[in-house]
Amino acid sequence: MLGAGSLANTPNRHLLITGPSGVGKSTLLKQVVASCQSEDLIVRGFISEVIIVEGRRMGWRLDGMDGVGGILAHRDLVSAQRMGPYGIDLPLFERIAEGELLAAAYVSLYVVDEIGLIASWSAAIQIALDTVLDGSVPVLAILRQKPTDYTERVRGRADVTVVSMDEGNRTEVEMRVRSWVAAKRSG
Repeated sequence: MLGAGSLANTPNRHLLITGPSGVGKSTLLKQVVASCQSEDLIVRGFISEVIIVEGRRMGWRLDGMDGVGGILAHRDLVSAQRMGPYGIDLPLFERIAEGELLAAAYVSLYVVDEIGLIASWSAAIQIALDTVLDGSVPVLAILRQKPTDYTERVRGRADVTVVSMDEGNRTEVEMRVRSWVAAKRSG
């Protein structure tokens, strides 16, 4: 895993950001997507958004770039798949992942928020993720900090760079990610 300062000239096709919850990883992905879309670049993938009610985290939404989305995880969701106190809508995640990662003809950048525990439960999600990682289009993704067999397989790929983001290096990582995205767009 590289520190932020080592990121500037990485030749790897894909960039994975890891780090503790709440340091701004998803916010950074949203900003990159907005910047790319303002330049009329085609971005595919998905972004998550935490659901907070009265100061309490209740779950997460998952939204694809094509507008398909929904509640991925929620304390009140009844499901066989659970992540701590949250029920998981695995079929929703599979639909969004397959629709966003397998259906696009021309794409400038894929964004994935996140490659994590839920992806490790689904062969369909892993196939979609592996397909874009094996392709030629750059992938900017968040990688879950706590390992699973699948996340460790992704982390170990020769074509990825993993950078750790924390409170102390957030601004530097943001600058380096923007530089990486700009280089991938022009390269």
